[in-house]
Amino acid sequence: MAHLELIKGQRLKLSDLSIDDYNFEVGINIEGINYILFFCLVFDSNRKLLDKNCVINTKSYILQCSQIPQNASEIIFIIDIGELNEYQNETSNNIKEGSFFITKDNIKLVNYSFNYSHFNGEKTLILAKIYKKDGLRLAISGDGFRGGLLSCLQNFKIPESLISDIINNYRERKPDNIDNNSVPIENILLPKDWPGFVIPEIPQGLTSAVGFIIVETVDGKQYSGTGFVINPGGYILTCCHVVKNAKSIRICLEGTNFFRPLKCLAQDEINDVALFWLEDCQGWPYWLPIINQNEKINLGEPLGLLGYPLSFELGTSVTYTQGIVNSCRMKDANIPILQIDAGAAPGSSGGPVFRRKDGRVVGILQGGIEHYGMFVNLAWDIRAVYKLISTIIV
Repeated sequence: MAHLELIKGQRLKLSDLSIDDYNFEVGINIEGINYILFFCLVFDSNRKLLDKNCVINTKSYILQCSQIPQNASEIIFIIDIGELNEYQNETSNNIKEGSFFITKDNIKLVNYSFNYSHFNGEKTLILAKIYKKDGLRLAISGDGFRGGLLSCLQNFKIPESLISDIINNYRERKPDNIDNNSVPIENILLPKDWPGFVIPEIPQGLTSAVGFIIVETVDGKQYSGTGFVINPGGYILTCCHVVKNAKSIRICLEGTNFFRPLKCLAQDEINDVALFWLEDCQGWPYWLPIINQNEKINLGEPLGLLGYPLSFELGTSVTYTQGIVNSCRMKDANIPILQIDAGAAPGSSGGPVFRRKDGRVVGILQGGIEHYGMFVNLAWDIRAVYKLISTIIV
């Protein structure tokens, strides 16, 4: 099962991870640094440090956040690199790779990966913060202070007397590394909100989460289709028939000019749905939220469709069409399917079908049926994806 992979600057409601209080753990794993100090500053609603005992640290690289008072309003997670001992020449430039993660009940829920290129030679790094705003929220910071721990603490207006206590308290501590591989991974998470919690302009703001798929088959042929991102960790949906007999599968996400390899995680041939992952492990900062399992899709619902029809003939620019839900049907084996009148052509299969009022995905374009000169486009009900994802272990 996979965790949610975040990027610098991203924000997330912890309630989406079933976290409603401070009963969770935060940890880091860093390679290339001999010694770090990992701790957090805990503030009240007036941005004042609660007390010096709320500058919480540990001898391992795991913080038990259950120690944090429930009235805390903001928690800043900080690492200091070799500043208080013999490794004073080390900076963020020495970080080969690292990760900041949250676990609950020994299950890894969220992860932020970084390396030296994410910083600028700082000694003290602000990795993330958790704050209260309609519940708990997480913000990935990725900032730093070249002046080190003293500059960092002064920035947060920590009293000078307390700064001395903090530095003296940590001077002799040497944390032990943990084995991050021991943290279990779990089900793929489907974000309920848009990137940055801002609803994009529709349809222009949705295109960055859609991509042009090229499939090379075992017999040397090439086919094309459409896919779309559902999770910042780089998870992508398309149709099974798009990738049938594939030898290699690549995607060029809208707004880029290069292809990225895809790894197949699961396929459901009955519902014609396939789930893929960006194999370069770089994720993607744009995604499309899908409707909840219990939401009703209404006849006449205004819809939009993004895809890459006839791409070999017309080029690889994304195409937008619109229409309505003409019918909500049940196909063989009680498979929910939507009849829509949004225009589509070969190459659009796997594209997202979304509500025009809010951009949320209701279906995946499957294709069409021509009968007595009439052409009917069909889309698989997106809710079939929930069943597929619940069975996946990656």
